[in-house]
Amino acid sequence: SADRTARVWDMRGGFATHNFRGHAGIVNMVQFHPDSARLLLVTGSEDCSARVWSLHDKSCVATLGSHMSAVTSVAFTADGMTMATGSRDKVINFWELRRYSLMKTFPVYEEVEGLCISSSLAPSSPRAGRDGSNGQKKRKRPANGTSLDQAQGYLVCVGSKGVARVW
Repeated sequence: SADRTARVWDMRGGFATHNFRGHAGIVNMVQFHPDSARLLLVTGSEDCSARVWSLHDKSCVATLGSHMSAVTSVAFTADGMTMATGSRDKVINFWELRRYSLMKTFPVYEEVEGLCISSSLAPSSPRAGRDGSNGQKKRKRPANGTSLDQAQGYLVCVGSKGVARVW
């Protein structure tokens, strides 16, 4: 919300179950952790940070503040142990979620507006190439020296240039 809070609502009951406060700027994105047993919510803000909130404890468990501009998107790996945050500072940060520590900063050279992590890319249209790339070049860059080296899959990034890029 523009009032720097994030609220979780019980849609059936029509009431708010959580009201998270702590960001110094407008909260412009929210994402639940894909493992519903973990009961975590991630918020991104114009204050250049992402926060991880416990729905169980109703508290902030981590503030991830290494971006230099608004955090606009979050994506999780299939195992739910690594998270990527995208920002308008033109980088994607990878976070290890056991200790909420920064693993890698990955420059993408354009403002990031959306992220997705997928274990595979299937052709989506008859015009797509056999590799599902729609003629776009696929690039994979290893994250040398971190446990991210063993990660498998694709990071899809959509930025201010309006082009989805696959890494």
